[in-house]
Amino acid sequence: MPSQFPKILQAIPSVLLILGSVLLTLLAQQIPFFWDNVLLVSKIATFYYENGLDQVILPNKIDVGHPPFYGYYMAIWWKCLGRSLWVSHLAVLPFMLLGGWAYLQIARSILPTHLLPFALLLWFLEPCLLAQQVLGGQDIALVAGFLWSLSGLMHHRKVQGVLGMLIMVGISNRGMLMIIGLGLALFFFPSKNRKASWIRYYFLRLGQLYPYLLPIVFLIFWHGYHYQQTGFILWNNTTSFATTYGFVSFKGFCWNFAVVVWRFLDNGRIIVYLLLGGLWIKQFIHKDFRSSFCFNINVSDHHLQKLIWYTTWSFICFLPFTILRATPILHRYFLVYFLILTLILLALNKERISRLAKLVVISVLLSGHFWIYPYPIANGWDAHLGFLPYFELRHQINDYLEGENVDWSRVGGEFPMVNKGYFTHLNQDKRYFEDKDLIVWEELEYMVYSNICNDFSLEEKRELEQLWELIEVKQLGLVEMKIYRRK
Repeated sequence: MPSQFPKILQAIPSVLLILGSVLLTLLAQQIPFFWDNVLLVSKIATFYYENGLDQVILPNKIDVGHPPFYGYYMAIWWKCLGRSLWVSHLAVLPFMLLGGWAYLQIARSILPTHLLPFALLLWFLEPCLLAQQVLGGQDIALVAGFLWSLSGLMHHRKVQGVLGMLIMVGISNRGMLMIIGLGLALFFFPSKNRKASWIRYYFLRLGQLYPYLLPIVFLIFWHGYHYQQTGFILWNNTTSFATTYGFVSFKGFCWNFAVVVWRFLDNGRIIVYLLLGGLWIKQFIHKDFRSSFCFNINVSDHHLQKLIWYTTWSFICFLPFTILRATPILHRYFLVYFLILTLILLALNKERISRLAKLVVISVLLSGHFWIYPYPIANGWDAHLGFLPYFELRHQINDYLEGENVDWSRVGGEFPMVNKGYFTHLNQDKRYFEDKDLIVWEELEYMVYSNICNDFSLEEKRELEQLWELIEVKQLGLVEMKIYRRK
């Protein structure tokens, strides 16, 4: 019995992962679709649900260029159990468990056993991950695919690595960029046992990578077929999103780079990185330079070396396409890197993390759900739980308009308020606000404004305050909504 006790202890994090994921799914089972998940999941899945699973090419108006197979996956669940929110959240649970299991695999390879429960707690506390989990976002599947693939590469499990990559490329073009980085990292991974010339060595290494060609073959086949059917590849220049597909100037490049840094530091992560990084630097300074470097970087830790190597290559390949484009830079784009960077910092400080340090990390990550910036700074509402009051406020606004017998065709709004309840709540409510960017304002009688909208310009907000009458204000938590009527 005593010999099996350590095995029982090792199983505790996995049990807690299952219990925590199931509990989170139960708590979130009635949370509607929100932000980009309305288009990337709900509208795509609804198309397949209503038109059959015997086709994969989407209508032009909802085809933004990403592989649609997460929406297809969701439609299968709806076909089996019904089109509802609880089924949608249930469909996310397997990816929550897969991603958490792969995360624990990685954590076990670089952390001592006593730190695993804390590492798992950080998995559940990461604000962006928690928000995406309760929203049932497709990024949970992308995170699961990346971590599963990364764990497979670190532990020489080729089948696991390939399957993880297939999940990534079937969900998003971002997954394609990430696996390119993982493939390059695998190809160029340094070996101390290399005896052949570098040309022969890398030629032989190329021959060992053939299993990882399967995701590439899938990408070529899918995008080739998609181009044949639609006439475009990767992005659709005929949609309302076309303005975000262009490239930025040098000034825009610098700004985008700054935004990426901001995304890493936002929602309390800056305190986590400063604290854990400070502990490592302090130890670095108080030791002999050479021995301190070797001890703290853990150059002898082969798994940590691999984790840093693969993650760095993936990030290097992913970053340029993020900061060179005019596409808004969202927190969830870097979700896997938030998680892995925290694990790396834990590994570098695995013998020096006190209870006080753990308490500080937990506190600041919890505070991350309240990091809201004043107008006109855009907030990442799908990167923390601050969005939760929005649904109740939207319900109150709808009731107010109905009570006033307002013609909905004369009510304007902005993303994400322009989506129908048919797609957000999966009910039969097909009312919606007219998109302020797609209609002449003179045709509107009412305008609904909320701080949850990031796209009201300074000029538009000034016009609302000067030429429109504020007739209703509602606030709940961090979310505020206002109804204006034309004077």
